[in-house]
Amino acid sequence: MCSVSGIFNYLYDKKISEDQLLKFNQILKHRGPDGNGIWLSKDKRIGLAHNRLSIIELSKQSNQPMFIDDNLIIIFNGEIYNFIELRNSLIEKGHQFKTKSDTEVVARMFLQYGHEYVKFLRGMYVIAIWDRKKNNLTLSRDTFGIKPLYYKNKDGVFIFSSEIKLFSEINKFEEKDISSEEDFLFRGFILGPKTFYKNVEEVEPGSSILISFNNNLKIINNDGVDKYFSEIDDSLFYKQNINSNDYEEIYDAIQESVVLHTRSDVEIASFLSQGHDSNLIRKILIDNKINAKFINLSFDDNNLKNNEKIRNQKKVINYNFNKEDLINMNKEIHRYMDQPSIDGFNTFYASSCVKKEGIKVVLSGIGADEIFSGYTTLNKINLISFFYKNLRILNKINFLKNFKIYKLFSDTDDFEQKYILSRSINSRKNIFKYLKRKIDLQYKSSRKPNNYNNWTEKFKLKFLEISYYMKNQLLRDSDWASMANSIELRTPFVDKFLLKKLLKIPLFYKQDKKEIFQKYLKSENYIIKKKKTGFNYPRYNSIYPYEKINYSKHSFQILAGFKK
Repeated sequence: MCSVSGIFNYLYDKKISEDQLLKFNQILKHRGPDGNGIWLSKDKRIGLAHNRLSIIELSKQSNQPMFIDDNLIIIFNGEIYNFIELRNSLIEKGHQFKTKSDTEVVARMFLQYGHEYVKFLRGMYVIAIWDRKKNNLTLSRDTFGIKPLYYKNKDGVFIFSSEIKLFSEINKFEEKDISSEEDFLFRGFILGPKTFYKNVEEVEPGSSILISFNNNLKIINNDGVDKYFSEIDDSLFYKQNINSNDYEEIYDAIQESVVLHTRSDVEIASFLSQGHDSNLIRKILIDNKINAKFINLSFDDNNLKNNEKIRNQKKVINYNFNKEDLINMNKEIHRYMDQPSIDGFNTFYASSCVKKEGIKVVLSGIGADEIFSGYTTLNKINLISFFYKNLRILNKINFLKNFKIYKLFSDTDDFEQKYILSRSINSRKNIFKYLKRKIDLQYKSSRKPNNYNNWTEKFKLKFLEISYYMKNQLLRDSDWASMANSIELRTPFVDKFLLKKLLKIPLFYKQDKKEIFQKYLKSENYIIKKKKTGFNYPRYNSIYPYEKINYSKHSFQILAGFKK
């Protein structure tokens, strides 16, 4: 896990200095404190910068930028979990390796397969490759967008970075996008590819950008989530008989992903809560005799105390936070938060504990709810739609008129809009009242597979949770919050090879997470019976420390801090 950044003066003969690249590394140093490096071309028009968090192949031989066959120069942020298998396949094709790193494997995969190389990579990544022979730069981002990548392309200069803060640090007058303010207040996050800054965008997940001299820029969308959903067999929606082996197939697929996500040359840990997700990961690690510590958080708030059975398990390390701890940490959080978000706080707290243990890598259950339909969102949408469409009596029930969701649902029949509205945290009226200007809210999320309209609402919801909420909130916030503590956070449920297997199993289309996971946690009865709560924590405001705040109020306070 690392930071990548760079600058390419593709239009004019404007020189880049080493000091610029060194400053890039200094801004992003928290992402990779174990080493750093820069490379500047002879004509000083292209420069790459890299900070390293050493996880695989710890020797200096694997430092970056890495030079491959006097042709490619690569910087890479992330992990490729199947790099050993890919390395062996490349050796069979005649490639010779100088290191045991996954970075060299990535570069040689690019040499072998060109821009199709990303389809073979199993992991999380942002990759930047300068091709000396072709004089072009390729940037690639993983399928789900686990690792972030932002860029600015203006006035003949292309700048990219692992974090948005680089752009505001190198240009204190970076123009903000005022439409992102209403976007954040509506959703609790800013919908990509837009960012908080007008001229800065994110590279879409599953995409590559190819840019060469004279501004020949090409975007290749060849490995996004929509690609894998578009390949599903629609008949699986209607298959009535479920094979009992489906449970075993799903478990084997999850287990394979979890085990593969533990590949590391350093010690690992795993977050542990009362939820099915983290406890299933724990079970798999123990069953496979994989050595790991389990990090459990508790808070002084009695409603958020974890089950004593969880706290007293072997290798579980318990951390407790009081109100003063959280207030002090929240001040740090606002320093690292890339752009406004109501999430990431819990990951920051937990990652700080991993850091105290001297561990660099942690597994997280992020993504299980989205991929296995663990939320009750569809029930909420259907219930409100039922009352609105069929009973037509809501207008007579005065107290219901005050519900934000009733007012929002009253003007749409589109399922995607209903989903996005159900995920919103502020009404249009409240946003207008705060911003005091005309607002334009967008109710669409991302590109859809061609077969999207053939799906059941339950399956549409699965896709939307992955491509909208998980991508733009959970994964984005888990990255900055963990990397602020120099921790590599791995997400074994968010894995394209796992997804491809699941999409071929009929049970995956029929049952939700609780129905599936409780089969695997039979011996953990206290977990199965526990009501779903999520990873909750007391939301104390550092400005008004004795007040617990809700998401709506929280969003206005977060935005106020960014507008200063």
